[in-house]
Amino acid sequence: MVKMDKNIQNWVKFYYFRRGIAYCLVGMILGGYTGTLYWSVIDLTGLTSDISFVIAGAFVGGGIGGINGFLMGYYDLYSHGWRGIVAFISDSTWDLLITAIGLFLLLYLYIRGDGYFSMKYSKQTNSLIFIGVGDVIKSSGLALGNVIAVKYNEGDIFRGGFLRLLRHELAHPWQYRIGSLFAAIKLGQEMIMGPFALKFYNPYKTSWNLENQAEKYSERGKENRPWFLRSKEFDKLYL
Repeated sequence: MVKMDKNIQNWVKFYYFRRGIAYCLVGMILGGYTGTLYWSVIDLTGLTSDISFVIAGAFVGGGIGGINGFLMGYYDLYSHGWRGIVAFISDSTWDLLITAIGLFLLLYLYIRGDGYFSMKYSKQTNSLIFIGVGDVIKSSGLALGNVIAVKYNEGDIFRGGFLRLLRHELAHPWQYRIGSLFAAIKLGQEMIMGPFALKFYNPYKTSWNLENQAEKYSERGKENRPWFLRSKEFDKLYL
């Protein structure tokens, strides 16, 4: 009986691996093509005309798309439907740069050994969720690309607050996917320009207020949830 269980476990792992490889190959193709486009645009500016940069862009883009595809495919994190398809294509193309930054965050969390990967909350949510990351981030939650890190464990705060935090953070990957300019504004404001930028442009005080929009999404009830949370996989995010 034990031998049968091990055989089943090995078959399941092999199935996961094949799924990861399939996503990896598609991600490599999409990411590689996107990498060549990035460097082709730079080439049009006249900053460089060396074909080796275009080739390097293809390898780097393909590598990022492949790694993201394997991780998301192996753990079955993309939802089974049009949302998952759109998320995968966007993460591997239009959103490739912020996807790479998210992978660096994932590597950093892994090296630190702080927090844990939550399969329960990540599965088919189009995101990879780390829980209990301690002092890695200043705020209660951080989303970069499709990687989400939240500071609290499930038991640290009341259940409704924890789920509301996850709903808030799950809005950000779609903001990146729909408009990657959000990533540039947010990173530039918080890490590059700092308080100086707030004197001239503060997205949190305009009608295009993405942080507040994410908070409004998190406050909606199960029957009135936003479109990117409208599938049975997200029922676990509501009481």
